[in-house]
Amino acid sequence: MVRLFSVPFSWILLLLFLPSAKAMPSPHPLAPAPDSMVYTDLQPCAYPFTLVEGKWEGAGADTLLRLAGESRFFLLGEYHGDADIAALTAALLPALKPMGYRHFAVETGPFSAHKLERLFRKGGPQAVVDFYRSQFSATGDIPIPFFDGREDLVFLEAALENSYGLWGLDQEFLGGFSFLLEDLFAAAGSPEAHQAAMQALQRRVLAYYAANAADPETEVYDQLMADTAAQALMDMLAQRNADARARVQAIRATCRIYHNWKADRMANLSGRTEWMKRQFAGHWQARTAETQDPGRVLVKMGGMHLQKGFTGNACYELGNMLHELACLRGEHSTHIGFAVRYYVDDDGSIGDNLSYNSTWIREMQPLLAQGRPDRWVLVDMRAARRLWINGRKRPGRALRDRIEGYDWILIPPAVRDTTPHYR
Repeated sequence: MVRLFSVPFSWILLLLFLPSAKAMPSPHPLAPAPDSMVYTDLQPCAYPFTLVEGKWEGAGADTLLRLAGESRFFLLGEYHGDADIAALTAALLPALKPMGYRHFAVETGPFSAHKLERLFRKGGPQAVVDFYRSQFSATGDIPIPFFDGREDLVFLEAALENSYGLWGLDQEFLGGFSFLLEDLFAAAGSPEAHQAAMQALQRRVLAYYAANAADPETEVYDQLMADTAAQALMDMLAQRNADARARVQAIRATCRIYHNWKADRMANLSGRTEWMKRQFAGHWQARTAETQDPGRVLVKMGGMHLQKGFTGNACYELGNMLHELACLRGEHSTHIGFAVRYYVDDDGSIGDNLSYNSTWIREMQPLLAQGRPDRWVLVDMRAARRLWINGRKRPGRALRDRIEGYDWILIPPAVRDTTPHYR
């Protein structure tokens, strides 16, 4: 079956960041207006490259590494679940290390990031796989997002082997309450007086996951927040030390953010954005307090979170904060989005998003037409911005959003899903 995107449906909106290839005539019969931006306008600022087994070759790769060397914050605004983006990240991490990159910020919760790091340092990738499998067996859900593919463990290993600090910036994940409560109990010193209460809570939490599997409207986070015994236990554990207190705050913030996904969408978006900004600021302030040079930061998150300006999530997100922070320091941030043209379909054939006749595709055609099925293409959105403003070449709305939000767009070769390691 053909499909527009080779990712889960819940991420389709984030796939406003799609692939590239050699310029080709538009497959759509509608002729553009004389002043419309067309694919030939972007040809001179599209730079192809290959990445094979960690080896870079081509003008796009040279440009990508040069941009990283010029930036304090290097932002990869990805769409999730693509094996090629995982491979790109695994190649970037060691390449950026000599440039002074010391921190790797990702779209997980802060304590999820700690968990991944501890597991990997203790037992390598197999320890992470065993953890995911045990949690998935118990809850029916993955415990931590965006590290659930085999390819993801390759870039996690590259980060830790190159001594990056792993910064988790997002709320914790709705599939992780079981291990989060276990780790909270351990952080509080595993007080004997509360052992039985914690064991009882663990049983109830697993029952909440089972109830959610039977009825998706029975949300685990709402049940946890309504569990007065759980809340009382967390209050007691929070008094034990600062680490336990921070974990309780993270669990409760996670429940609120997820609850607001249905109850108050604007509160959900603003609350999650505020949480991300606070997590980054906490890490950044700690590093700048330690040394005059806090190092450079590679950030890999969903694309909309790393855009400049006002986003489709109706707020100024983390990317805008990092852009302004770099400006205040007299430095640079580089904002890279992704766009998908080609994809590997379920039967192994190569699909082309340009074959779909929709308003969104037509508006994105000047960019997507740069994509190639067998290589990456890096497209300069700053040059497109100059064409728009100085040359009065009008982009369609979808392309305008890419031009406004990003400095560059990466178009991968034919998109391949990551391979789940937990089942």
